[in-house]
Amino acid sequence: MQKFLAGLAGAALCAAAVRANVLVYTNGPINGSINAINVGANNEVTDSFAITGPLDLAAAGVGLWSTDGSMPQDISWSIGTTPYGSDVSSGSSVLSDSLSSIAGFNTFPIYEATFAISGAVTTGTYYLTLSNSTPSAYGWDENNGPSLAFMNGSNPIGSEAFRLFDSAAPDATSTLGLLAIGLGAAFVAARREREFAR
Repeated sequence: MQKFLAGLAGAALCAAAVRANVLVYTNGPINGSINAINVGANNEVTDSFAITGPLDLAAAGVGLWSTDGSMPQDISWSIGTTPYGSDVSSGSSVLSDSLSSIAGFNTFPIYEATFAISGAVTTGTYYLTLSNSTPSAYGWDENNGPSLAFMNGSNPIGSEAFRLFDSAAPDATSTLGLLAIGLGAAFVAARREREFAR
């Protein structure tokens, strides 16, 4: 009976863990031929994004040019209702990088960097701000997408390549499938336990 209950608990945990991030905003793909705006040292770059309903932001993906050949490690970010704002959320995140097939000016490596963010947002316009990249030799790929963008409080600049994701509800098909497998395993374990007890 103990094995059955352990299997049942495991099945429930696995089922609850099946989640997928859903794309909720994109400012377009990495460009690689316009420019890269430095987000290291004391530079701040902020880009607007529009949301059409309540959701919880979970992750962001950005294009980062490497001017010294190193791989991006972490970055500071904030989300606010005004340029450079942090009234929704802020933090520092470790980056998960994959090398893009596009090179900046056909020379500089560009990484597709993803990182965890947070923030409950409703319908409206918000701003994603990036700064303090480590190492500091990174530029946020400019692609002139639909977002409004600013750097260090200056006049508008061309906007940058980024995507934002919501933390989705559990996928029903995967959840039921894992639950069925877990229940089946728990049933087999309980049956074997009874047979060995005889």
